[in-house]
Amino acid sequence: MRAFDWALRLCGHGRGSEFTIRLPRLGAGAGQRLPDGSVDAVPVENGARVLVVDDNQDRAFLLAEMLSALGYVARSVHDGPSALRVAEEFRPEIALVDIGLPVMDGYEVAKRFADHPELARTQLLAVTGYGQDQDRRRSADAGFVAHLVKPVDMDQLRTALDTIAP
Repeated sequence: MRAFDWALRLCGHGRGSEFTIRLPRLGAGAGQRLPDGSVDAVPVENGARVLVVDDNQDRAFLLAEMLSALGYVARSVHDGPSALRVAEEFRPEIALVDIGLPVMDGYEVAKRFADHPELARTQLLAVTGYGQDQDRRRSADAGFVAHLVKPVDMDQLRTALDTIAP
């Protein structure tokens, strides 16, 4: 297996550091096992539509890209009002929603989805930094079918998606 090498040099007068990161190159074979700590790369068969709602743009983009690589049709947005606007057109079967969103938190997003006749069937998964028992109860009471704590364990996410995907 060949690896990509990436080096970063941080330099200044009298100091300097070099960091080398080795990333395994993935083969093209479906079902190939990835290195430990990653999710199996077997694509889903149904191509369910998934909306990722997270105010951290990098995290939202990367999660949507990972879901796309797994065979989901994924889009990402960065706040509640955008989630509602995009969802009306995109019609996601599943939405991964950060609870701590600005403008409109994830609980309000869940309420708006539930109140919308065409979005009420969307399965909502909380993806949040809040992981106490009361946080899990509150997300369940708000209509979330799963509660995943950041950083998201990709195996747990895949399991949650597999159990709810249409």
